[in-house]
Amino acid sequence: MEGKKIDKKKQTTPLVMLGIFALIAIILILWLNWYFLHDRIAHDSLNDRGTFGDMFGFSTALFSGLAFAGIILTIWMQKEELSLQRRELSDTREVLKNQANQLEQQSRTLIAQKDENTFFQLLKLHNDIVENIKIDLSPTSSVTGKKALERISAVMTHNIVRGIKGKALDVEVMCDLYKEQYKINESILGHYFRLLYHIVKFVNFSQLEDKKIYTNIVRAQLSQPELVLIYFNCMSSYGREKFKPLVEKYALLKAMSFDGLKELGDEESLRSHYKKKAFK
Repeated sequence: MEGKKIDKKKQTTPLVMLGIFALIAIILILWLNWYFLHDRIAHDSLNDRGTFGDMFGFSTALFSGLAFAGIILTIWMQKEELSLQRRELSDTREVLKNQANQLEQQSRTLIAQKDENTFFQLLKLHNDIVENIKIDLSPTSSVTGKKALERISAVMTHNIVRGIKGKALDVEVMCDLYKEQYKINESILGHYFRLLYHIVKFVNFSQLEDKKIYTNIVRAQLSQPELVLIYFNCMSSYGREKFKPLVEKYALLKAMSFDGLKELGDEESLRSHYKKKAFK
């Protein structure tokens, strides 16, 4: 922008010099016209005085031409001025556009940083909830944390297998058996699944650039018993509509082992209840 202002100044300077030169030329022409003609005319008669006025006819015609040329010059100067203004406005728009892009990028970066902080806070809250899970096995013994989830998963799987044993595998029957076991531990599993779902949902709708990096962090926190619980939960009406699509999208069951579910069917048939990408 500064360079363009300097160029404009350079263009204006010759025009000023031209104007000064034209003014000097006009004064010189008037003086020469007076000098060569006024002594030849007698000033005694009115007719001669009229002739005295006519002696400037040449100068008048010359000045009329110069005035016309001046108008053309003024129009040209205005055109150049408008051209410069248009270029300056174009440059200004470009600068403002770049500034807007920078502000937008900074805004996205700040939002992503905020989302990242929120994600790790949610993940910490989820881990705290898991650590505070407690199941009493007897009046004198109990299990906590992931051990408690492992216990719930083992008992649930055992009861589902026992309920289906000797019958044809039916998804709805299996889901009904899961829901019976879920209700027994609803105070634990309800809170667990709601927060886990909201963490994955938050990542899905966040401004984080590579969402799978963060869902991979979530998946890394999950034990095999937890993956089994997620498998059954998302097949049932509790998680089928909202949580299951996210589990499939971000392959949260990638590390799941089906060794403990062999009595329910072969691995291929058990996988068939989900899209393939859930395990990739």
